[in-house]
Amino acid sequence: MIANRHLMTCFRESAKWLIGCCLVLLFCNSVFAPIANAQAAGPGCNEISTTVFPAIPGEIVQLVSCTEELQQGGNQSLTIDVPTGVQAGDFLVFVLSTDGTFEDIDDPTEFNADWTLAGTYQPTPGITSEVFYQVADATTPATYTFGWDSNEQYYSYMLRFTGASGLFSIGLATGTDATAETPAITTNSINNLILKMVNIDHRFFATFDETADVTGMTTPHYNITEDSSRPPSAGGGGGATTSGAALYYYQAAQGLGAAGTFDLSGVQEWHTRTMGIEPIEFRISMPDTTAAVCGTQDVTLSVTDRLGNPMTWFTGTVTLTASNAT
Repeated sequence: MIANRHLMTCFRESAKWLIGCCLVLLFCNSVFAPIANAQAAGPGCNEISTTVFPAIPGEIVQLVSCTEELQQGGNQSLTIDVPTGVQAGDFLVFVLSTDGTFEDIDDPTEFNADWTLAGTYQPTPGITSEVFYQVADATTPATYTFGWDSNEQYYSYMLRFTGASGLFSIGLATGTDATAETPAITTNSINNLILKMVNIDHRFFATFDETADVTGMTTPHYNITEDSSRPPSAGGGGGATTSGAALYYYQAAQGLGAAGTFDLSGVQEWHTRTMGIEPIEFRISMPDTTAAVCGTQDVTLSVTDRLGNPMTWFTGTVTLTASNAT
């Protein structure tokens, strides 16, 4: 989005001084305020309805809601609900694991062309997993179907974010241990939402409950979900399942972030990912930024990604308030 605003100005310094004196209030499904403390437990995604998350004050990228789809037994596809209320520009992330190695979940014929692979397809050890993403548009359907080539249990969830530019960094780690280590990644911009995900062969959490605190992450965080293709209430079958969990936090500075761990209740194969989701950026420009100005000038506000690409879908309210009697 690019918007112009005519301003009558008269000051002695440069036009850059005006930008410093204009208070720009931007409302894009977030409120600028100090960051909140981490919550003790996440609400958990579920198959029945869309789970809604509280907004985190002071942040641009917001996790708004999620849905989930899981199934025991033999399956070669799944159909998952898209979180309700998705609008053009929302950033959607879909996470899938199947209890079987070398499944072709990365085959483009197995999923809708709206989705793009995050580039972290992992067929072993123990399970197959991948992350998919898209920037939603006005044609986003109510459900999506994903497939693979063998009869397997699966665990999946879909996350809806607002305020994201569509750019991200991502890292992958795998192992066989009672501690699932998440990779540290380098972000390319400030104020990233850091998403930590783990997918596991079998059902190996010390405390397994959708609303339980995900243990072991050393950085303060907000929990999202924790579940399995065969929940404990079903009894037995723990050794033939695939499970997972996710949490997030914010990294203000650009650069190398923290690693971390998910604690499991026993030694098992796992895949972990860390994803740094970049926010949209607000840029103000004026034609005269060097000479003294006394008159009317156009101030241009652009909403872009880090690379300067315009976010054409953005809508919001911008208020410019004069200061110092100008």
